[in-house]
Amino acid sequence: WETWKREHDKIDFTDMIAMALDQSETAPGNPSIGMFDEFQDFTPLEAALIRKWGASMDQIVLAGDDDQLIYRFKGASIEASRSTSSRFSAASSPTRAPVVSAVRATAR
Repeated sequence: WETWKREHDKIDFTDMIAMALDQSETAPGNPSIGMFDEFQDFTPLEAALIRKWGASMDQIVLAGDDDQLIYRFKGASIEASRSTSSRFSAASSPTRAPVVSAVRATAR
């Protein structure tokens, strides 16, 4: 895959994340607040980008549910989610708001 991409001058999503991590210090538009949903499904590379971009933000919201991890096949892991969450916690005074119940839409 990597050879084919080089030969055809193509990139994939993982390449885009790696390029953003390497080439940008802040998120596009330099936002002061970052909201990252389904965080349990972020790969370690995606989590590293969030940590980097989050360093310049005033507030960060990480929303995720360890019980709903479905992207293990692409490298997502509970450990990456927890590691990133704890790194932000160590650098600031986080407010944790666990969701104790959820209401899902039901079929009619």
